Amino acid sequence: MRISQSVCFHFVLIMFLVSAGVLAKTPQSKTSEKILVNQDVIDMLKSGLSPEIVAAKIKVSHCSFSTDSDTLK
Repeated sequence: MRISQSVCFHFVLIMFLVSAGVLAKTPQSKTSEKILVNQDVIDMLKSGLSPEIVAAKIKVSHCSFSTDSDTLK
């Protein structure tokens, strides 16, 4: 059974978002940038940014992702 590249990419992206949310428990400081949420990632991808750029942004940002199944759908 082969898994399509699209399914694999989405699985990796979801796992990355979940792990980023778990690791990003630091509260936002008054001078820091906005905390990224699920909609920010969706907006970046819809605007045409590559998944690699979005992933890099997530890595350097404070994040608060909702990872319940209804939100991820």
